[in-house]
Amino acid sequence: HDLGAGEYPIRVRQCKEATEILSKVNPRIQSLRDVSMDDIDDAVSLAGLEGVLLQRARHVVSENKRTVETSDALERGDWEMVGRFMNESHSSMKNDYEVSCDEIDLLVELAQNFDGVYGSRLTGGGFGGCTVTLVEKE
Repeated sequence: HDLGAGEYPIRVRQCKEATEILSKVNPRIQSLRDVSMDDIDDAVSLAGLEGVLLQRARHVVSENKRTVETSDALERGDWEMVGRFMNESHSSMKNDYEVSCDEIDLLVELAQNFDGVYGSRLTGGGFGGCTVTLVEKE
């Protein structure tokens, strides 16, 4: 599918708008990678960050944090934690970034409920696509 059309450029614009609001509260912020959850809380109370812009910022910031924590968990071989982060990531993509779809959500839910599955999530650009699932080694 074509990510340059449809909803993808809208997400990019929304993230830029959220960054503009956040930078008014904390001038060091130039992109969402510079943002902490405390910055988001401050922007909610001081600058009116709300609605869909809050959701988009919350997804990006929490996903960045999960990515670092997942890397650490992988190095430790902590598959349960990696699975938890995968599940949290999918929930965030579904609810805050809104790039999942019913079919993908069903695949993830089915996988997450199988014995031996650590975690499952949407992968790719979103708006359809496929899932990746971490399972126990036999």
